[in-house]
Amino acid sequence: MIYKMSQTKTNYKEWSKWYDIIYHLISPNDLEFYKSFMTPKTKNILEMGVGTGRVPINCLQNKVNWIGVDDSQDMLNVCKSKIKIKQPLQGIITLIKEDMKKLDIRENNNTMNNKLHDLVIYPSYSLMNAGTENNQTKALCIGSKHLKKDGLLIFDLHNPNLYKPTENYSFVVKKILNKQSYEIYSKSDVDFKRRIHKNYLKIQLSDLSVELFSVENFLYIEDVIRITDEIGLEIIDIFGDYNKGQYDENSNEIIFICKKRKFY
Repeated sequence: MIYKMSQTKTNYKEWSKWYDIIYHLISPNDLEFYKSFMTPKTKNILEMGVGTGRVPINCLQNKVNWIGVDDSQDMLNVCKSKIKIKQPLQGIITLIKEDMKKLDIRENNNTMNNKLHDLVIYPSYSLMNAGTENNQTKALCIGSKHLKKDGLLIFDLHNPNLYKPTENYSFVVKKILNKQSYEIYSKSDVDFKRRIHKNYLKIQLSDLSVELFSVENFLYIEDVIRITDEIGLEIIDIFGDYNKGQYDENSNEIIFICKKRKFY
């Protein structure tokens, strides 16, 4: 049986069913990377695009307050079920259904001040799902509004220098998970003028073939440098992988570590 999803926009309802399996099969090995920024002083973390809770569920061995934001109720439903199974957790996780471009968390009901966090993160390329450059700028502005003056804001992007449009599916990986064999294939379409990357993913099981589709808006490193400067963020590090390797034009990822710029 072959199942295909709509190819006009990312269907998070369908992705929520396969998201964790895909990340088990194609792991970016980013969990230790995010844990490395969680110090004993880290008490409050804001995650933009929490999805199915892949990152916090693996990081809540620490006693932190974690707020996970996502615009997909289907993703959040999966996250809630996983949290329930994992209890008791040392940390506290709060889930909020909201567009990351519109988030407004207050300290309390009697103030206009935003609740500030030690760490604001956009894992799994979630910033690229915010839409156009203008929308991604808004999403970063919102993150900065909820960031402490000595906090860190972290986001990762695909390196668009490596994008190559492909007409046919190519093999990615074959693995056995819970005694079930999975094969993953992918192809992509790239609109360099509009800066849109369309990703097609095929998951092949013994009696089932699933095709998933996602749309991402990409930025070049020069765009990010300009945007962060405009909104008062200072880039303090740029990595090319989750082992904190130096970025170059052939790196798979572009990972930005930012803080609020000090104004004197």
